[in-house]
Parts: sequence; C-alpha cells; structure tokens
Amino acid sequence: MENKAFNNSVRSGILTSHKFEEITELNSKLQDALAENGYVYLTPIQYHVIPKMLQGRDVLGAAQTGSGKTLAFVIPAVDLLYSVKAKQAQGTLVLIIAPTRELVSQTMTVATNLTRNVTHTVGCIYGGSNRKEEERQLTKGINLLICTPGRLLDHLQNSSNFIYQNLAMLILDEADRILEIGFEKELTKILKILPSERQTALFSATKTAKMIDIVKLSLNNPVLIEVKQEQKTVEGLEQFHIICPPGEKLALLYKILKDMSKEASASEKSTLKIMVFLSTCQSTQYHENIFRLFNNFIPILGLHGQKKQNKRLEIYHKFSNSKKSILFCTNVAARGLDFPNVDVIIQYDPPDDIREYIHRVGRTARGTNSSGSSILFLLPQEIGLLKLLAQENIVTTAMDINYRSLEKIQSQLEKIIQSTPELQKDAITAFKKFLLAYHSHSLKNIFQIEKLDIGKLAKSFALSTIPKYDLPALAKIKRKTQKNTH
Repeated sequence: MENKAFNNSVRSGILTSHKFEEITELNSKLQDALAENGYVYLTPIQYHVIPKMLQGRDVLGAAQTGSGKTLAFVIPAVDLLYSVKAKQAQGTLVLIIAPTRELVSQTMTVATNLTRNVTHTVGCIYGGSNRKEEERQLTKGINLLICTPGRLLDHLQNSSNFIYQNLAMLILDEADRILEIGFEKELTKILKILPSERQTALFSATKTAKMIDIVKLSLNNPVLIEVKQEQKTVEGLEQFHIICPPGEKLALLYKILKDMSKEASASEKSTLKIMVFLSTCQSTQYHENIFRLFNNFIPILGLHGQKKQNKRLEIYHKFSNSKKSILFCTNVAARGLDFPNVDVIIQYDPPDDIREYIHRVGRTARGTNSSGSSILFLLPQEIGLLKLLAQENIVTTAMDINYRSLEKIQSQLEKIIQSTPELQKDAITAFKKFLLAYHSHSLKNIFQIEKLDIGKLAKSFALSTIPKYDLPALAKIKRKTQKNTH
C-alpha cells in the first residue's frame, strides 16, 4: 500500500526518489527531526534548492503552491542555526518574510516541528498581535524569526533592542504576493536596513517588473531554480463541471453540500473537508451565514480578507485540524496556505483566469494520498471557460445532477431571507458586490455582464425580487420581470 502511494506521487511529480537521509551535509539532529515528522522523500524543489542553500548560494526559486518549497528553505535555515551553534543572545540569524499572517503561522509550524528539544529560539511577529510582547521577545533574541513585512519594518525602525545585526540568512517567501498586496515600499526599506553581508533566497510563483527590481536589490549572483510541472493539475484529481442556470445555483449548492454531509455523517470514520470558493468577501460571509442556519451540514466555517487577522488565523487552524467541515472562502485561501487533506474543491463563483483555477484546485489531491475532486459551477453562457481549460490540457467532466427538489429548496431559502431582515440586507449587499466583481472579470469575452439574467441572478442569493443597483455598466441590462424569474 505504501509503495503504491509513493509510486503515484513520483509519477505526478509530487516526490522524487531521493531521500533526506542522503543529504549527508545536514546536521544529524535535523535528520532525526525530519524522520520523526515523517519526511522521507524530497520534492523536486527541495531536491534542487536545499543543496544550493547549504553551499551558501543565493537562490531565486520559481515554484507553485503545493511544491514543498516551505520545507525547501526551512531545512537550510534550521541547519544554519546548528552549524553556527546559535545562542539566543546572538539575536536574529535567520529571517523569513511572508505576505500574510496565515502563511507566517504555517511556516512557524513547520519550523517549530524541526526545532523541538533544541536551544535555538524560533518566533514570529505580525500585525494584529501584541507588539510589546513581540518587542520583549526580540530583545531577548529570536534566532529564526518569521514575519510579515509591515510589522518587521515597524520593529526595525522603532525597537532599539531588536538584535538583527548578526543576520546570516534572509528568505522572501511568496515575494510576488508581497508586492501584489502593496508592500513594495516596505520591502525596499527593509532590504536597505538589513546587513548586506548575508545569504538570500527569494521564492515566487510569477515574474513581474517589480519582482525583477527586488531581485536586483536583494540577491547576489543567484542560482535560478525553476521546477516546471509536467501537468497543470495532479493526476489524482477528478475535475467536474456543472452548467447551471443562475436561478437554480444556490439550491443546487445546498443539495450537493447536504448530500455530501449526510454521507460523511453516516460514517464515524469518514472524513470530509470541502472548500467553496466565492468571488467577494461579502458573498463569502453571506453564504457562511445562511448555511449555518441549517442542521443539514457538517461544521461551517468562513475565511475572507475582511475578517480580523486573529479570527482568520483561528479559522485556518480549525479547518486544518478538522476531519469534517466546509470552508466558504475567497482567494485569500487559494495561494500559499497549506490546508491538509482537503477532499473537495467547489468553485461556486468562476475563477478570474486559468492560473486562479489551478491555484484553487491545488488545495486538494496533494501529498502521497493524492486524491480529491473539484466542481466548477458555470452559467450556460460561460461554457467558453471549458475551452480555455482544454487548451491548457485541463479536462473536466460534466457532473451528473439530480435536479429534483431544487424548487422546494429554493422556496425554503427565499422564505428564510424574507423573514430575516439582517440576512436580507446581507443578501442584497452580496448581490451588488458580485455584480461589481463580475463586471471586472479579466475574461470579458466569456464573462459578459450584459448577458446576465439579473432576475434569476437575484434568486441565486435567495432574493425573490431584484434589488436596486447603481452600477453604470449595468444600465444596458434589461431587467427581467418577477414573472420571468421562475
């Protein structure tokens, strides 16, 4: 059984046939920690990055989410602490910068698991946490520090007892995303403050003009390591699509989640983790709220950018550690975060492009037990996306759907919304935000707002009538009468 799983992983490009124990340069205690945590075989990015970083080379790594890159840089970072016999009083010797608090937390978990029962100190700092406590810990000394750019710059500029002058290694994780969310100025200032005599590794999934500037500023004669995936999605992933009229969309999602939840609940040993992707924060919150009203589902969670950071971190850990749960989320969860053992990905709202589709489905069918499924919802006029996917050798299968009882479910949902003013308000807000998001879709030749049936679209938010909206681009759309929405 174990050999079969390994062979599947090698074929799909997840693992190589090379073992960590073969890297003789690694400290023996680190080797023991890797074995204790179940790390045996290297992924391609680990196989290429770790030796170069152990040699002290600067590295520019291009790798997608799910490639194992976190371990690729954490292992050399921890090995460095062993090699210099790091002491707390030396302060920060290794610095890892990540774009979000969730990714910081995830990296912290990996680093902590490899540094148990040793004297090296590992810590993290990020916006939203107790700054005074962070400053106290920095004064004492944190050998391996994981952080977000904004909070790091704050401490570099304002915490006089922050010991960073001995920095030996800097790692920029998801560097393209750091720039994407607006930290270019902060990152530039950080690079100018930090000691220039250091080893640097930068990891990014994409290349942009801004990225080239950061590479020039941070790296010295780097070795480029680019791991190209042989296929866009792993072979253990079953990919389905549903062509669904907007007026039946919400009821169909309800039915699918209910049926899956019922099947999972019937078996005590069964596990089921589902991620449902939506296009806006407001829509994510609304769907989380409405589905929580029913007892027909396994636990419901929601993750989006408008939730406070500490709440997002709490939800991340809840979903990661759960055996059965449904997570409604925006793309804040699509990149960088490692949610283990996700069984089903549902793209309820369409991805903005092919790359986003791949990032979303990349949350499942990961690791040695590489199996999972994805479901893509599309309106009838959106089937052009299937042709684009096919051009990238991504083939989805039409999902068999039983449409019976959908009308009854829809009626039930609309009654709940009509009788709950707060939910009705949320539904209207989510509806309007969806229109704005749809209007700004990058694939405008496929997702044409002029072709939307606004009346039936309102029903997909359980609204029995069309709310007033003031989006200028929608002026051309002919509103359907209530009679035509059934």
